Amino acid sequence: MVEGREADRRTGSLLWTHFGISGPVVMDASRFWTLATNRGAQADLYGNFVPGRTPDELRAWLTVQATKHPKRSLARTLALLVPERFAHSLCLYCSCDPLTTIAQVPRIDRNRLFDGLTRFRFPVEQDRGWNFAEVTAGGVPLDEIDYRTMESKVAPGLYLTGEMLDCDGRIGGFNFQWAWTTGWLAGQSAAQSLRAGDIASRTP
Repeated sequence: MVEGREADRRTGSLLWTHFGISGPVVMDASRFWTLATNRGAQADLYGNFVPGRTPDELRAWLTVQATKHPKRSLARTLALLVPERFAHSLCLYCSCDPLTTIAQVPRIDRNRLFDGLTRFRFPVEQDRGWNFAEVTAGGVPLDEIDYRTMESKVAPGLYLTGEMLDCDGRIGGFNFQWAWTTGWLAGQSAAQSLRAGDIASRTP
């Protein structure tokens, strides 16, 4: 969310690490968070850990669990949906006792857990900076480049490739492909230009 409006939505793998959150879905989403915070906008990142279920379906599921397994702990019950260590940590984060039996969890606690599972607000403090960046955004505008040759329209004879240009793709090899493709085009075009110039210089 940027200034209260949804800027991006995606599904993918998320990793909990010693420094924060990572993984493909986080790296893709970080583009929007970083761009927003760099211009001073309010950016909030939310996660849904059970994207295949609606809140109503979750409530119905928990009711069934409380009926069938009333003595099972809250953490063990949630571990049927998410990894056990995360289930335990989520209980603590939501101020719920993970050892409470599922049948004894008050409605107010259940609601906090539903919010935590479906709309968890990540308390992001900062990005990890240039040294850990996978991809960079910004660069020379694409409308200043001849896409057929990668030659600059502003400075003829100058060929630009990869992340020198204002183009960044999602995680998954797209930025590698962009670098390879534009590099090949620029190399071929530059070589052809040099050959043409050499032939012209030899023409009497």
